[in-house]
Formats: sequence, C-alpha cells, structure tokens
Amino acid sequence: PAPAYHKITPTITSFALRLYKQLAAETSGNIFFSPVSIATSLALLSLGAQADTPTQILEGLGFNLTETPEADIHRGFQSLIHTLDLPSPKLELKVGNSLFLGKQLKPQQHFLDIVRELYGAFAFSANFTDSATTRRQINEYVRKQTYGQVADCLQEFTQDTLMILLNYIFFKG
Repeated sequence: PAPAYHKITPTITSFALRLYKQLAAETSGNIFFSPVSIATSLALLSLGAQADTPTQILEGLGFNLTETPEADIHRGFQSLIHTLDLPSPKLELKVGNSLFLGKQLKPQQHFLDIVRELYGAFAFSANFTDSATTRRQINEYVRKQTYGQVADCLQEFTQDTLMILLNYIFFKG
C-alpha cells in the first residue's frame, strides 16, 4: 500500500500554491516559506481546538473531510514527518514542532499524548511573565534542535502570550 502521506500531499501542494499566489500578490521581493511547516503546524493545532474550529482549520488547508477523514489526515502528517526524518546519505533534514504553554494553561493529557504520537511535538511549560528567561529557554531549544545554526530566532513576545507553537527546520544538503 501507498504511504499514508500520499493522501495529504496533493492537498498540501494545492495549499502551497494558493498561499504562494497570495503572498506574491502582496510582496515584491523574494518569498521563502515552508508549506509543509505551515500545514503541519495548523493541523497539529486542530487537535487541540474545539467545536467547529478543527474542521475550519483543516478545510482552510484545503482538505475535504468527506473524502479524507480527519484521522487519515493526521496519520498522513505522521507518515510525512517520519519520512522526512529518515536518514539520507545526500542530505540532512530535521523538522519538528514544539509547544511552549503558559503555566495557566492546563492541556488535557490526551492532547499532549496525541501531538507527541502523531506530530512528534513536545510540550513545555513556560512562564511568559518572565520574558527574558522564557525567550532564552526557547532560543536555546531551537539552537540545540538546529545544531547551533539558528540562534535568537525569538526576539520578543508580550506578557499576554499564552502559547508559542514552534516549528523548526534544519536542512543541509
């Protein structure tokens, strides 16, 4: 059978083209973005959303939930992330997601377990009222995940911040 990511890659490709078209209409210079990172981050967030929001997020990415059930979409992202992380003699690629959650947030254990299982995402408690320490914590985490190549990516945030969804990519080829 085909890998599970085959069910989602056409939709991610269409999403990428729609997003590029919109960004190109608003930008005169070069455009650099990772449609897989954006789609993965939004799909991950849909797991923690309530009411109609998960459906709205996934349909906003372009998925037809009648044709592709939500569970298949998440399994497709799991398969894609796993495939991207496979070792290759010609290139090195490391992708990942992490959640930094304000101490007042109390996510359900099921959510934490499922984002870890499907998306490989770690969740960390963060004290956003101590911005300097939390900024250092997050920047150090990114630095380690990218072998020191990405430093000081997070410059600032407000004390009203409740959560930071972090997506990182390390590519060497």
